[in-house]
Amino acid sequence: MSWIHARYGAIHPYLPEQKPPTKDVNTTSWRASHLPLWEGPDDYDFREKLNAPFQGHRWLPLPPGSNPYKTPIATSTHDASGPGWYNWAVAAQQHASFFRNLENEELWRYDHGTWVFWAEQFSIQFVAVWGKTMREHPLTGEDEKDLTIHWPEKLGRRE
Repeated sequence: MSWIHARYGAIHPYLPEQKPPTKDVNTTSWRASHLPLWEGPDDYDFREKLNAPFQGHRWLPLPPGSNPYKTPIATSTHDASGPGWYNWAVAAQQHASFFRNLENEELWRYDHGTWVFWAEQFSIQFVAVWGKTMREHPLTGEDEKDLTIHWPEKLGRRE
């Protein structure tokens, strides 16, 4: 869903902080408004880097006017096994963006309407299912296939 979230404006530009903060800084708040702006070189490009700068680093918002195309989300593709599935940095940027959207009461950014996949397997990082459907059609252990291929075919529903 990283590609979809990015294209619908739910993802904001974030990068990992480069050095540990001083001891007097509160690093436990989930609120984006409590974070300092990211500082680093203008040519910094985290799209392909897979190593964290240090253990316990935070994801910080980029200053206004910064280049969002050098953040991990820029690598996302519209397929089930793209970077949004295997790159921890893409997921971390989505996570940080979710907290910003939550704090700003902008969860509407995740309302993408009804998508019809026609029994195409798709990543299920976030899914909503009626409890009745879960009780009547338990998962077999292959969650993605059950929810995106088997259930739609079995139930004759596409959305």
